[in-house]
Amino acid sequence: MNYQTPETLEEVYDLLESNKDAVILAGGTDLAVVMSEAADRPDTIIDITCIAELKGISEKDNGIVIGAATTIADIQVSEKVPAALSAGAAAIGSPQIR
Repeated sequence: MNYQTPETLEEVYDLLESNKDAVILAGGTDLAVVMSEAADRPDTIIDITCIAELKGISEKDNGIVIGAATTIADIQVSEKVPAALSAGAAAIGSPQIR
């Protein structure tokens, strides 16, 4: 298995271009389930959790933008998200999963 940790979106694009069957990792809960089944293990995993531009919550126009690498824990405690979204995030898994 090839495990990649790009630091920029450009690196992600290049890795996806050269590894057509690559899987994006942004948390891993679902991927861990898939990988427990030997027949479905990907050849390449691209971990996007270290890409700064994919993290965070920002306000834009009349809404919010949540980056693909933003953790559920960050959503839960953010003052930028609606209370219902914060409560929903708190209901996902245990604190270790979030």
